Amino acid sequence: MIRKKKISQLPLSESLVGLYTIGVNAANKSVKVSLEWLKSVSDNVVDATKAAIEATKNAIKATTDMRQLEATVEEKEEERENFYTRSQAMVQGWSNDEQGRKVAEAERDKKEAERIKEEAARKEEEAKRVETEKERIVEEELRKKAEDGRKAEEVIRQKQEDVREAETTKAILNTETATDRLNALSDHRDEIRDGYWWRWNEETGEWYNTGEIAKGNVMYATFDVDENNDLYMYTDEEYTGPGFEVDNEDLYVVLITE
Repeated sequence: MIRKKKISQLPLSESLVGLYTIGVNAANKSVKVSLEWLKSVSDNVVDATKAAIEATKNAIKATTDMRQLEATVEEKEEERENFYTRSQAMVQGWSNDEQGRKVAEAERDKKEAERIKEEAARKEEEAKRVETEKERIVEEELRKKAEDGRKAEEVIRQKQEDVREAETTKAILNTETATDRLNALSDHRDEIRDGYWWRWNEETGEWYNTGEIAKGNVMYATFDVDENNDLYMYTDEEYTGPGFEVDNEDLYVVLITE
């Protein structure tokens, strides 16, 4: 007895392996077809389709890349032209620089020749300076010897100056003493008494009658010592009294009578 079941009642298969379906071939004969094979063919078609799609994408990408490459080539060509223009400008610049370098080199050679000339002159001047320095050293030695001699003479001169100052001091003191004596005599000037001139005696300290009749004019001597310690005596033209003199050696007053 044959039982019929609905397809919905059949258990679900989780794999196509070992499953078949029926169909007809090119000769219109019934045949069974392996579902596993159909799946394999279908997978191959799917893979081929994917490959075709991927190839199309790659072709599109290749076309885009080609266009980009063409654009890049054009850009590079423009860059190459620009580079060539810049290169030409650089070459021209180099040429100008080279010309400038040659001019500068010629100027440098000229300056170097001048420097060599100046250096030769400097060496000549240096030689003269060395010779002058040698002469200066000799002169300096002579100057030192002369200075040593001068110092020795200065020592002698200083000693002589000390002696001179001592003698001058002594002379001043003696002059001051003589001046004091002369001032004392000046304080005791001749006087008229009873019609005669009376004179002061320094030794006795007394007045005495000279026996000279007074003529009415008061005639006496005055004395002064200048800044050089020279003693001066001043009298009237009609003065007939004693004169004075200073002994330069002992500096004492000598009364001169006529």
